[in-house]
Amino acid sequence: MRLILTAICTILLSASNAYSQEPPEFVPANNSFVIASFDPKQAPQHIDEIPEQQSDDTLARIAFLLNNAKYVGNSQFYDKANSLLDTVEATGAKAAQVMYYQAIIKQHFHEFDDSLAILDKVIVIDPNNNNARLLKANLLAIKGHFAKAKQACSSLVGAAEPIVVAACKLNTDAQAGSDEQIEKALAALTKFNERFPSSSPETASYIAEIQASMAVYIKQYSQANDILTPFTHTKQTVSFWVLYSDVHLALGEPNKVLSTLSSIVDLSETKDDALLLRLAMAEKVRNVNSAKWEEQIRQRVKLRILRQDEEHAFDIALYYMHIEKQMDKAYEWAKINWQQAKLQEDSALLSKAKQLAMDESQ
Repeated sequence: MRLILTAICTILLSASNAYSQEPPEFVPANNSFVIASFDPKQAPQHIDEIPEQQSDDTLARIAFLLNNAKYVGNSQFYDKANSLLDTVEATGAKAAQVMYYQAIIKQHFHEFDDSLAILDKVIVIDPNNNNARLLKANLLAIKGHFAKAKQACSSLVGAAEPIVVAACKLNTDAQAGSDEQIEKALAALTKFNERFPSSSPETASYIAEIQASMAVYIKQYSQANDILTPFTHTKQTVSFWVLYSDVHLALGEPNKVLSTLSSIVDLSETKDDALLLRLAMAEKVRNVNSAKWEEQIRQRVKLRILRQDEEHAFDIALYYMHIEKQMDKAYEWAKINWQQAKLQEDSALLSKAKQLAMDESQ
């Protein structure tokens, strides 16, 4: 499962106070979560600009961290935000806000049931919390509860931008549908986006990621590339670059992955597993002798397995499939991933790993 939340572009919904002007989570177009965010015109440009003395300031720091955690090299921000949350009491007027942040962090660590339980409490306390409703739709889709996810999308009618509601519903249809249904959902979303585009660059990028993901599901890789290309010259999320890499690997263009991502990942403080893996996959296709990315992802996977880190099961399965060529282990991790997530790419990974493991055993 590739995390669009985390995601993850920015959708702006109306909020009740200054400290809840963050955008909601995205509908996971392909295992990627998008994290909530302040309006970038209002948000501090660096966390050190926010004082620490008062609880409201702490909430602002948490929101800043979660907003930026979705970008390359910032995954450690989830742990930092979680530590700050431990210092804030979820009581009074801030209770729903604190719990919403807890739900975001829970979903990042793939504690989906716990996140959903918290979101239900948030919605009871604050029925107008549209961010919580959209995140709930995301998580229900990931769990494979597509009818309930679509109901959650419908609850946003009149509260979110029309294109956001349409993307929520149509992406849910695509996750639950056949190739023909995915193709219809993609056509409908494309048409709707042409008629009612968002004025927000972040939302426009988010919609493009969903559209490109749908195109990937039906193996229309050139179409997916055409959708993503206009957004490659601006700051994008980890999920965007993972999708971009998958598209170019499918098109037989490993050099594109290496030339685009190498500098981005090299300059990042923390190396994201999913991007290290795509760079290593590109090296493997090119048969690079001095494969620095392959060595880095090999050490990372060893660490993940030692820690029994099942939240990275999707990428570990891909690692064994494309790097180590051990299809039995790829199938083992694909099954672990399937226990957590039920999106189109999770299903495709499981089917492919199973077939390759059967072929290897013969």
